Amino acid sequence: MVNEFIPYRFRTVRLIRPDGTSAIVSREAAQREAESMQLDLYCVNPDVNPPVCKILNYGKFQFEQKKKEKEIARNRKDTELKEIRFTPQTDTHDLETKAKQAIKFLEKGNKLKVSLFVRGRMVTKMELAENTLKEFIEMIGTAGVVEKQPTLEGKYYFCYISPKSKKG
Repeated sequence: MVNEFIPYRFRTVRLIRPDGTSAIVSREAAQREAESMQLDLYCVNPDVNPPVCKILNYGKFQFEQKKKEKEIARNRKDTELKEIRFTPQTDTHDLETKAKQAIKFLEKGNKLKVSLFVRGRMVTKMELAENTLKEFIEMIGTAGVVEKQPTLEGKYYFCYISPKSKKG
């Protein structure tokens, strides 16, 4: 809500001037004061009583807002959840290949979900599954941090790994 688009139901407004002083004045007086300064009257908060209006250069204000939004969008890091699956019988060389891929995912800043699928009679040899998962986590080494320890849900062993923070 800017200038003449500020509703007429706002009989009085709390006016914030460019020098930072504020006063409660009528809407018309606030608009006249803004026009005399060749600036705009912008309604900052219409939900309070009296509504808060500020005298400012609205074009410059919009430009600054867009600039801030772009800066926030640039600094925001979207993380994906990548998944790597294998079984207790997966060969060591294949595990190494999967570990290298996992390290690449973690270096890009993605979280990693490690799924170890236990099929058939392997359910009776769960220590083999646990050892395979521990071996895989050791292969990843310092590239990531185990966020959630391995848990068994149905026929899957799950483990979540987060990338190491890059802070000093």
